[in-house]
Amino acid sequence: MDRTNKFAENLKCYRMKHNLTQKQLAEQIGYTEKSISQWELGNAFPTIETILKLAELFKITLDEFMFGKMSSYYFLGIDGGGTKTSFKLVDENGLLINQICKGSSNPNDIGIEKTFTVLSDGIGEVCRGIPYSQITMFAGIAGGGLTSDNAQKLNRFFSKFGFYAFDNGSDVENLVSLSDNKKSVLVIMGTGFIVYAVNKEERKRISGWGQFFDEGGSGYTLGRDAITAVLCASDGSGKQTALTSLIENRIGESAEKHLAEFYKGGKRYISQFAEFVFTAAQDGDQAAIEILEKNMCFVADKINTALSYLGGNSAAQTVPVLFSGGICENHNILFPLIKKHITADNYELAVLEAEQVDGALNRARNIFKTKGER
Repeated sequence: MDRTNKFAENLKCYRMKHNLTQKQLAEQIGYTEKSISQWELGNAFPTIETILKLAELFKITLDEFMFGKMSSYYFLGIDGGGTKTSFKLVDENGLLINQICKGSSNPNDIGIEKTFTVLSDGIGEVCRGIPYSQITMFAGIAGGGLTSDNAQKLNRFFSKFGFYAFDNGSDVENLVSLSDNKKSVLVIMGTGFIVYAVNKEERKRISGWGQFFDEGGSGYTLGRDAITAVLCASDGSGKQTALTSLIENRIGESAEKHLAEFYKGGKRYISQFAEFVFTAAQDGDQAAIEILEKNMCFVADKINTALSYLGGNSAAQTVPVLFSGGICENHNILFPLIKKHITADNYELAVLEAEQVDGALNRARNIFKTKGER
């Protein structure tokens, strides 16, 4: 790596160690945020006077700043979902090097070739300036574990980068890596929905069959049910609902006129309307409340199945039911509705605070360790 790229890496590392944004650092040394960005990307190089000022600010020597030892290895975690794909690169000490988000990478939604494009662009951007041969990577991709065909295609795709080591699987692998519990229920509620019963290395998939077969728990089903309620209200077969004004203000026309656009937009577009169910329900709208009740009854039924698989009330310890995904941001509304329909006693609902991409990083570290032990 040349001098400019080494400086770029060190600048970013020391800035983040001092908890400074690019804008904050720029203000302290009298430059623009754009200048800092260009330096960290390796596209430009500051004057020696500026480098000395930065070294003084970071309380390090010029030698440390310019020629300090680079990390010898890095970890890349990728979490691909139906709405977004997160990429996170850290060094051997866990220091964040770069983190970005791209769009959906679920091959069942966008096709495998588009998935390759999203992943290729993201890897190139997040790893810029770092040799792939020094990176151990794990990618958990929604739709990447549903069929062996997708998993194999993704594995062949990742093999072309020349990573030090890598593996790939479903996004649920990221979630499993975040849980230290030997026995747990994992629930993903995002654009899609899925439940896993996990017992050590064994796991049982429950639902998560996609929008044509699952009947609740996802952003898609909530959005679909909200639009259905508006359409039924408009033709007189359903009750009047606050969802009508919320959705029609968003789309700029009546739901009936927008019908073709709903179909054209597909799963991710429909999921965007899920937020209005929570807004209307909090205002006491009966149609929205019934949508949440129906969806959370479905969720509870799948959790009951998972808990039963793990031993039900005969389990010696409380089983954590861990939630992840954008829909879970409304857990204060959802958890009471779910609890009404859970039949077991030995469980506890909780939202995973860590990002799923951190689970992918945990898997990458384990891959590195395993390779080193061989």
